[in-house]
Amino acid sequence: MASRLHRTSDYETIRGDIAALKRQLSALFDHVSNGAVSGVETVYDDLSRRGSRSVDAAAEQVRAHPLATIALAAALGYAAAHLLRR
Repeated sequence: MASRLHRTSDYETIRGDIAALKRQLSALFDHVSNGAVSGVETVYDDLSRRGSRSVDAAAEQVRAHPLATIALAAALGYAAAHLLRR
């Protein structure tokens, strides 16, 4: 009888440990996923800012040198047509 009570106590202890482990793993996954989302948002914001600056710089170059831009576009179009013709 004492052995049976001891086994029941062990089972309850194991059951409690497993429940605690589940709670800890759940908290860990929540923490990791929140950190990952935050990191992705930071990278996205940084790339978005860099992209906007690049577009603004390119637009400024086009405004400053419109004829050179047209010549460059024509040269690139000619080169692409020549390469795709083969």
